[in-house]
Amino acid sequence: MSGSLIFHGSREDLPETLRGILDPQKPVPAPLRDRYFSKTPTALNMFKLLMGLYLIAAVLAVCMALTIRHENEAYTIAMLVLGVVLFAWAMWRSHRHKAAGGHTDHQGAFVLEEGVLLWNGKYVDFLPRGLLLRFETDTQEGEYKQAFLYPVVRMDTGEEKVCRDWGFPTVGLTARIHEAMLEDYRNTGSFSLDDYLHAGRSAG
Repeated sequence: MSGSLIFHGSREDLPETLRGILDPQKPVPAPLRDRYFSKTPTALNMFKLLMGLYLIAAVLAVCMALTIRHENEAYTIAMLVLGVVLFAWAMWRSHRHKAAGGHTDHQGAFVLEEGVLLWNGKYVDFLPRGLLLRFETDTQEGEYKQAFLYPVVRMDTGEEKVCRDWGFPTVGLTARIHEAMLEDYRNTGSFSLDDYLHAGRSAG
């Protein structure tokens, strides 16, 4: 595949070098695991969210039982313990999912040295790094909410296109840090998923 052409189509039409990365019969190659944003199953994400809300409610119930109502302490503590166990199980499953190479069908985004390979289970997009112009977000500076950085590419026609089918996750307050990391990738081809995901920690 030419480094100057954007690909959009089926997985089977990819060149062998890229098709092999998305082969569900093979694990994600070890050198690429730190370049792979895996797509976590929706059901697991929803379960983690529900367990997080459950834990908040359970903590409040325990606080009320111990300090206000002074009743059903054992019951509320048991419910809190159950919530902790279920939430820990969900997090463990999520960790195993990531350690195994992400989605069983390798859905997600691979930030390869040559470009960004996106697979959503139906079609594949390949954005050559040479055609990446910049990354932009809809989130206003200083907003503390989930934000996404979208790649802007130069189409074969010369026009610019914002690729909103996939966004690199970040948080509003650290969007500029993540944008700088993606710009470094655009210029050099180097990328570390672990560094990207933990970039917000250094921002404090």
